[in-house]
Amino acid sequence: MSANRRAALLLLATAQGCGSGPSASLDLLRYQRALDGAASDPAAAWDACATLHDPTLQGDCRMAVVEAWAGHKGTATSDLLARCAGLEPPWMAGECAFQVGERRQDPNACTQAGDFADDCRLHLATANFDAWMPKDARVDDPALHQRMAAEASAAGLSDDDLRVWSAFFRRVLAQQPAVDRRGCRVLLAPLDEACLATGVLHYGDRLNMARDQGLYPCDGGPLPNFLTTVEDPELDAIRTTRLARDLCTRRAEP
Repeated sequence: MSANRRAALLLLATAQGCGSGPSASLDLLRYQRALDGAASDPAAAWDACATLHDPTLQGDCRMAVVEAWAGHKGTATSDLLARCAGLEPPWMAGECAFQVGERRQDPNACTQAGDFADDCRLHLATANFDAWMPKDARVDDPALHQRMAAEASAAGLSDDDLRVWSAFFRRVLAQQPAVDRRGCRVLLAPLDEACLATGVLHYGDRLNMARDQGLYPCDGGPLPNFLTTVEDPELDAIRTTRLARDLCTRRAEP
C-alpha cells in the first residue's frame, strides 16, 4: 500500500475512532508505533500488529511490516509471501505479494498477487528504466527494443505486450526537450501506432502542465521548449485546439 493511501487509512480510522472509546485510540497508537519500528525490527513490529483490535488496521499494519521486511536480505521471499497469504481480506494478501515482488524485484512473487498479478509484472518490467535507458534514447533504437523485450519476458509478460511498449515510448518521449515522434513512423505495426498514440497522450500531459502552472504563452510569445514539436502537424493541431479551449484558463485549486 502506498504511503499516501496508508496515511488516508490512518486519517479515516482516526476520524472513525474519535467516538469509539479507548480501544480505538489505543489501536491507532499501536498501529503507528508498529509502522515506526517496522524497518529496524520487522519481527517485533509484526507481533505488535497482532495487538490491534480493528481487523482492517491489523491487516494493513502487517502488510506494511512485510513490505519493510522485504528490505532485509536475510529473510527468504517465500517466508514473506507466506505471511502475505495469511492476510484478510484476499485483496490485501494480493497487494502484500505485489509489494514483496516490487521490493525484491522478483516476478515469482507476482504469481501470488491475485488480482494485482498482472500489474505487478508490468511494474517490474518497467521499473528500471534509469538503469539502462540513456538520456538520448530513441524510440526506434533496436538495442533498446531488445532490452525492453528482455525486461518484459523476465517479468513474466509477453515481449509484445503493448502496455510495456507504451511505458517505454512514454519514457523516451519524456526525455526529449521537444516532442519528436518521427521515429515512431518507421516502426512496424502495431508498435508504430502505439508509439504515435503514446506521443499524443504525452504531449497532452505537457499541455496540461503548461496550463496548470501558467506556463503557456497566452500573450502570443514563443512556445517554451517543452511544448515545441518536431515536424508534427497532428500535435500542432492539438495544441491549437487546446489553446482555443482551455490552455489559457488556469484550473481552479481543489
